[in-house]
Amino acid sequence: MNIQVERISLMQAVIFLFLGLLGIFIQGTVVRMLFPGVILPALSLILVVYLAFFHSTPRGAVLSFFLGLEYDLFSGAVVGPWAGAFVVVFAFFALFTPRIFVDSPLVTFLIGFLASMGASAVFALICFLAPGVPVATIVNVGHLQQLVIEALAMAVCTPFLFPLLLRNLASRSEKQMSYAY
Repeated sequence: MNIQVERISLMQAVIFLFLGLLGIFIQGTVVRMLFPGVILPALSLILVVYLAFFHSTPRGAVLSFFLGLEYDLFSGAVVGPWAGAFVVVFAFFALFTPRIFVDSPLVTFLIGFLASMGASAVFALICFLAPGVPVATIVNVGHLQQLVIEALAMAVCTPFLFPLLLRNLASRSEKQMSYAY
């Protein structure tokens, strides 16, 4: 199966960055205010996975970096680890774009789970390699349980959000590549 990758226009780039900010706002303020303590998926990471499958170009990688940078800036932590993690996730899935059938909800479920766990692992590795960060703050049992629950939440959301993104953000040729949605 030969997938043609579309270039991202400036307008699409602005829309992706706005959706990333909107996802962070919904995830960080609205839902946390209404339902404190609930674990939510990283909605920006779903955008990164979408970019990897339908815009696996250097512009898609740059957009993934900026989505991660937005995530870093609003998390209140060190700037950079999530940006790096998002780019690694983008690169990993962009390598497998022609080989993965993303029309299947089960496959998108697994992709969402792997993306979340992979991004968290890269984030932890970057923080571990940073000087002055104690290892106990990065890896502990409670944190690992939360990561798995967050990955499952993302896996559940991905099959529902992927078709919405494809329907509303994709060009005609991208929609023709995906028949099931």
